[in-house]
Amino acid sequence: LANKPPQIAAAFERDGRNYAFFVSEPAGRDDGVTLDALAKGVTGNVANGMSVAPEDVPIFETRDGDFYGKRARTIALQAKLGGVLFVFINTFWVEEKQSRQVFTYTFGDSLRESDWALHNQVTGSLSFSD
Repeated sequence: LANKPPQIAAAFERDGRNYAFFVSEPAGRDDGVTLDALAKGVTGNVANGMSVAPEDVPIFETRDGDFYGKRARTIALQAKLGGVLFVFINTFWVEEKQSRQVFTYTFGDSLRESDWALHNQVTGSLSFSD
């Protein structure tokens, strides 16, 4: 790519069992992106990976709230990918010209307090600049 586009994703391993992933895409409210659309994308991507319908993705919990002064949604769900069970917690929000996601994931079949603790640690340590 000749013009070296900006990085849109980054992934980090914590300890071989817990991971964090960040996505920043140049499509936002001005493009019609909404929290509902992102939620459908999140569950749709997991459903595709599991070869099931989106409504068959096990959702542990959904929370709407404030995230660094922006309206955000967090979805905690289970995914069985390649026969391995994972727990994902995904927080996402939409800005005027971009949408962002931060999700943490680990191996497991149930949502634990330690999963929330990791997610809160990761999301609580973010800082943003233009």
